[in-house]
Parts: sequence; C-alpha cells; structure tokens
Amino acid sequence: TSAASSATPRPTPASDAPKATPLGAELAFISDFGLLNDGAINQAMWDGLTRCATERGLTYRHYAPTADDGPDAYLDAISRAVSDGAKLIAAPGPLLEVPLYTAQSRYPDVRFILVDGRPHDETFEHETIGQNVACVRFASDQAGFLAGYSAVKSGMRALGFLGAMPVPEITDAGSGFIQGAEYAAAELGLSEDEDGVLIRYGYNGAYRAGAETEALAEVWFADGLDCIFVCGGELGESVAAAAGRLSKKVILYDEDYDGDIENSDNTDTDTAVFARIQKNYEGAVYDGALAFYRGLFPGGKETIRGAVRYGIRLLPPRGPAPGKPASDITDADSTGGTDSEDTPGVSDTAEAVDAPEITDAADILASPEYISLLGALAAEAIPIRRGGGDPFVPVPVAEIPVAVVRVELADAAQ
Repeated sequence: TSAASSATPRPTPASDAPKATPLGAELAFISDFGLLNDGAINQAMWDGLTRCATERGLTYRHYAPTADDGPDAYLDAISRAVSDGAKLIAAPGPLLEVPLYTAQSRYPDVRFILVDGRPHDETFEHETIGQNVACVRFASDQAGFLAGYSAVKSGMRALGFLGAMPVPEITDAGSGFIQGAEYAAAELGLSEDEDGVLIRYGYNGAYRAGAETEALAEVWFADGLDCIFVCGGELGESVAAAAGRLSKKVILYDEDYDGDIENSDNTDTDTAVFARIQKNYEGAVYDGALAFYRGLFPGGKETIRGAVRYGIRLLPPRGPAPGKPASDITDADSTGGTDSEDTPGVSDTAEAVDAPEITDAADILASPEYISLLGALAAEAIPIRRGGGDPFVPVPVAEIPVAVVRVELADAAQ
C-alpha cells in the first residue's frame, strides 16, 4: 500500500478499533462500477478511509452501486449513506461527478472528498465545487510525461498509448506521454527522419479487462510496438498478458495498486512490466478525512498532487512473484504463451518478436537526468500541455507540439 501520510494522528487503542458496520456509519465510501478490490483507485481510497477510521475509532461503510441499479444509482447510494448517518463521504470520479453536483447542494452538512473529478452537470456547461466538497486531482499530465520520458530513455522507440476513454484524466496522461517522449528524444539528440519515436495513440472504449483488449494489444505489438502505456481501470491486466506472450513491455497506470499483475501466476505477465505509475489515492483520502476531523477540511477547491511529496511516482517493476526468484525463471517461463482455448478472441499463433535492448527503469529513475527532471516538474519549469480542455474538451492530439515524435492515431483517438 501507499506510504503513510506525513501527518501523525493520535493512535487508537486496539480494543477501540471499529469494524465496517452495516448501518449507522460515520464515514462512507461510494465505489464506482469497479470492484472494491480492483487493485486500483477503489481499493486505495477504501484503504485510506478505513485507516483514518481505525486510528480514530470511527465507524465506516462501503456502498457499491452497479450498472443494473439504473442511471440514479450513485445518487441513490449517496442518499443511503446520508440516511445512515454519514458525515464524510469519499468517492472516485469521473462517474461520480454528475451525482455529486446534485448531492453537494442537497446535503450541505455532509462533507465529500471527490478524487480525480470535479462536480458538473450532465451538459458539462456548469461546474461548481461546493464549500462542502474537497476535490483532489493528480497531475496525470506529469504522470504521462514521466512514462514517455522513461520509455524513450530506455532505448524503446515504437510506443503505444491505450486509454480507456477520452476523459480529462486519461487525455492528460496521453498528452503528457507524447510530450515526455519528445523531451527525452531531444535530450538524446534523436531526429525524426533517422531514429525518431513513433507513438500509436488510441482508446479502448471501456475500463474492464477482457479478451478484446488483449487481442487489440496483441495486434499493436505484432505491428512492431515495443511498449504500451495503458491508462484506465483494469486494462493493464489484458495488455500485460499480451506483452508477456510477445516479449514486449507495458507501463501500468495505477491499476496495479496491490501487485496482482506483477505477482500473478503467469510469469510472462510478471516480466512484461517495464514501469508503473502510482498515484497516492490512499494518502489523498486519509489526509482529507484527517483534515475534516481537525477542522481544516479543504472544501470549495481542487488540490493537485504532482510528482513531488508523493502525489504521483514512476516506479520500477516489483520483480518476480514471491516464491519464484529471478534465477528460477526459465527460458520457457519468459517466452511461453497461454492456452488460447481459455482466452477467446486472442490469437494462438502470436510469436515473440525481437525487442530492442532496453535500460531498466530502476537505472533511469536513479539517474541524475531523471532527478533533475523531477525538480523541473516541481518548479513548473517544463510546460506540459494538458489533454483536457475546459470544459473537458480533449485537445486534439495533432495540436500537441512535437518535432521528433511521430503520432499515429488509432480509431476513435481524434
């Protein structure tokens, strides 16, 4: 899990530690349609909320709307939480943005923490962050920038960006990815004609893992891509599976919070991860809840957490699964495939393709150039054009200024 917050709360005796209660909970978490143990935003936010509750002896409860509950599922869940006595409700965006736009005025005495989103109406024409709402956004443009920079510095030249949907967080990450790759290419003195960088850019249309996503990634890799930066929900699981079979690489965008992808039973998948972006969702919720109980709730504004003070981090892969040291990974482990009969829609003829020699992410992250880059980002000395416009109209990829990187648009990535 994420590193502890710098704040030092008063400890709660173990005998007073609360449990998740079916009714009457003071702290509530409204998950999106993903699973609570999704290894990503839902799980991390829940961990932050329960950590605060446990330390302070508070009751807490999880509310899990589903798509079958109808269009008002999220607002109904918020209403139930308030009826059950919730004083503070945490929720992830962007699916909670519209319900919270209504809820913030309907329940003015309840405090809300909205992560990766801002309350707005269904038309996107009106946006209001109420005084009872604290919005937290992570600098996805910086996250993407670091991912693109490290991929090119490693020696990879044919890259892909696969996002779930063109929502602001994801378009920001994609825009940053292109600009980070361009920045690294300039540092290395690459030219567009001879040794430039290619980025295939597209959206999947969904946040869930599946055979279709795996098949799409397989096609991209077979076309010559070395690495795909995947951004959105559980997509990383599918892309990593395809990358493992073809001896390619993947950069994960915070969907591997608990290490399930890298510590899976599939060694191919374990070794496919080049690097991972980790966003401190747990710390965002924990700090916000703690601020509420200290009378310092940051309502009415959006707080942006970036590449310093552990808002976001680019991390190297965790390594082999527990119980299987690197020395035990055989040639068959690193190049073998999975049985296509168990994975409908995925080719059973895909073969590993020769990949360039690459520098490990850990070495790049320890380099003076990377450390200097973090300082420049912190000082906002490197302007990054965000992919999300206002109100949330994605900037066309073709308008992102690049000189060395060539961007190839996949379907639906206009």
